[in-house]
Amino acid sequence: MHPQLWRPLMARVLVLTTSAFLAVACATGGAPPPNSGTGPAGTPAPDPTAQTQTPQGPQGPGIGRRAQSAVEGMLVGAVVGGQAGPIGAAIGAGAALLYGAITGKVPFGGPMGGGGVSGGPPGGRGAENEREAELEQQIELEMARQDALESQIQDELRRQEELLRQLDREDAQRAASVAATGPGDEDLSEQADPRAAPAAPRDRDVPLIVFEEDTVEVKKGAWENERKLEVTRRTLDADEDGSPEEVRYFDNQSGLIVRKEVDRDYDGSIDSWTRYESGSVSARELDENGDGRPDVWESYAGGRMTSRE
Repeated sequence: MHPQLWRPLMARVLVLTTSAFLAVACATGGAPPPNSGTGPAGTPAPDPTAQTQTPQGPQGPGIGRRAQSAVEGMLVGAVVGGQAGPIGAAIGAGAALLYGAITGKVPFGGPMGGGGVSGGPPGGRGAENEREAELEQQIELEMARQDALESQIQDELRRQEELLRQLDREDAQRAASVAATGPGDEDLSEQADPRAAPAAPRDRDVPLIVFEEDTVEVKKGAWENERKLEVTRRTLDADEDGSPEEVRYFDNQSGLIVRKEVDRDYDGSIDSWTRYESGSVSARELDENGDGRPDVWESYAGGRMTSRE
């Protein structure tokens, strides 16, 4: 599995699990305020329902106990889920952390401490059991969401790996074709004459399915264009980190490519800008020092470089 593919996806799993844990911890960590009413002459006000109430058990494990259970549960879940790989470890750690934070128990280890939520008097077990059942249901729902997310991640990784294998097969086929037929006349002339100018850069053949496509409008002069352009933008972001590795622009009227932007070193910043005329490279600007601005300017004509500054 390509590291650039599963790492951002696993990070999303961890962020989602931690957010769910914080939400549940905030929802279950509070306690009802004490009765502050007073009767005549400062004495406590009588409770009209005091004769019908029955003794209640503890409200549940405290915040400290939940935090301790969450940490230990996360470790247990990471060990158990690690048998299924990095994503399984992240899913197991997150689910066990959430379970420990809600119930005060460590998965596969029983309740924390000597008392736990099961040490209260029998009179309060009805409400406590109902609360535990509700929490268990929430945990099951969260686990189901985690399973669905893991399934989506696995499907996306398989799709990305298949695309990469397809690109590798195409490169191997082209290399085999060149090796079988030998160099062409243009390659031989360039090898024979060391003074020949470098050839214009060639675009790699990439399946359209890997690009995201939309339509944009380019104002006159924005790309040294003589008229306003309606172009189709095709963006390639293979690792889905929000920073495309390559963006191609095609004129909607002619269907020819007019501009290409490339992140050559995959650092998240575009460092190559290529202009086209009638579908052929006419100029290219490069950022060689990584400051985000071009510092090399190249001109091309007839498929070869004419100047470089």
